[in-house]
Amino acid sequence: MNNIFNRYEAQNLIAFIALILAYLAYRKSIIDEFKNWINIVKSFLSELNYAASWIGNSYSYKDSNWSNPTKIVYPLTFESVKALIQKGHPPFEIIKIHFFNNLAIFNERIQAFNHILVFQVENYTNNKLNDQETKNKAQYLNEILHLQFIGDQNNKALFWLHQYFEKEISIILETWENKIPFYFKYPKLIIFLGLVSYLIIDYVI
Repeated sequence: MNNIFNRYEAQNLIAFIALILAYLAYRKSIIDEFKNWINIVKSFLSELNYAASWIGNSYSYKDSNWSNPTKIVYPLTFESVKALIQKGHPPFEIIKIHFFNNLAIFNERIQAFNHILVFQVENYTNNKLNDQETKNKAQYLNEILHLQFIGDQNNKALFWLHQYFEKEISIILETWENKIPFYFKYPKLIIFLGLVSYLIIDYVI
């Protein structure tokens, strides 16, 4: 029995332990990266739900209420979109490329939406609410906000993008764990197989 244990050199064992520790550290960094991505995606979903009262509704016709200068909408804030764009593409394709392509379009539309909203707010604060010119401007700005930016199912308007992202995010949240490579999902198995390989190789050599 002693002869068997004598065949295993201490320095090889130390090297094996160091390799296992390096694997565990790398695995943790990858798993943390996955979870970080998913947390941002969840934040995006929360912001979509918050904005659903506006961009979650489709508009394909003019509304007489839009001539009321007090009928303004609040600006839309999507900090998670900026975070996703800045991070680039995630590991192991947990998010598809076309998701990011539409995300860039969505970000541009939101910025344009908020830019037009500034004029709507100025129209509300700087003009007489009963003035016909003020009402005409309110109607015009509301048509841009609702028909051109929020829109309906056509031309990737905000309503279309809202529905698209809701669907895609549900898929991402349901499948992201399946995208983690098995050698990161089952560390105990990898360590066991590594130990068996080490014992066999070191004993034979």
